[in-house]
Amino acid sequence: MSARKFTPPAVSDHWIRRDRLFALLNRAVKQGIAFIHAPGGCGKTVAAAGWLATKRKQTAWLALDRYDNEPAHFYAGILGAMAQAQKASRSLQRHAAEALAAPDPLAHFLKAMSARQDSGQGCCLVLDDFQHIDNPDILAALPRVLASLPAGMFLAVASRREAPEPFDQLIAKAWISFLSAADLRFSPDEAHALSRHKGLSLSRGEAEELCRSVGGWALGVQARLQAYDREGARPTAPGPRPRTAQAAFLSTKRKPRLWKLPGQRATGPACSPVIWNSRSGERWTQGSGICSSRRHSCRSLSRMPAHT
Repeated sequence: MSARKFTPPAVSDHWIRRDRLFALLNRAVKQGIAFIHAPGGCGKTVAAAGWLATKRKQTAWLALDRYDNEPAHFYAGILGAMAQAQKASRSLQRHAAEALAAPDPLAHFLKAMSARQDSGQGCCLVLDDFQHIDNPDILAALPRVLASLPAGMFLAVASRREAPEPFDQLIAKAWISFLSAADLRFSPDEAHALSRHKGLSLSRGEAEELCRSVGGWALGVQARLQAYDREGARPTAPGPRPRTAQAAFLSTKRKPRLWKLPGQRATGPACSPVIWNSRSGERWTQGSGICSSRRHSCRSLSRMPAHT
């Protein structure tokens, strides 16, 4: 496995301490597990990495991907992350390598954990991008896996999806704390502090309008500040509140032109955004279907005549 899977992301030079958010994570430590769920761009990974940067904790970090949806890779990844955190532990490194070829990866993992019950004090295990894990065998075994972790180890899980069913068993025992997109939103004070850290001179009123315009969405705040730094613009007067933070950010971009193809019935919005080919000057459309439900019935790309 690549060492990058076990390396926490570096904290940016423009990172600021978010005491309000860190207080929620500190409270979660007392329960043992924090599950952070929010859409992409809300700052889950940065929040976890920034919080850990303020703590003197051994960190076992595992950046999950679609290949970890197999039990052998999943358990080997956790063992590998713990081995990376405890660099002198050759036994964990051996267990991680053996888990990939073990006939029963779960049994191998549980056996390895039974010998490490005294090594978790002050250590934090982070499972990032947990939305890639939907294998029924892995999810069914999660309660046993979590119970087998060394005593005193704190677990943080970041996902774009809500917690799967196995985590519900921990709610009654008060072992888990949930953080959502609402907890990750930037407050006006945090946006103002970030703007000052970036060398911008936004007033508190401008910082409040910035947060209002993007709904506190972390990626939107960062993108708007970069635009202000590059273009020298400032937040405008309050307008209609956007439905979502993502919609607010995307509304600043150029919207694709929609085309209605010959014979197309006007029963729904056309799902044929035009793609501009800057090299040949041609326009292409992504299909000729009609959006009649949540799923698009688009077909393959087809060339369209250029229009002005």
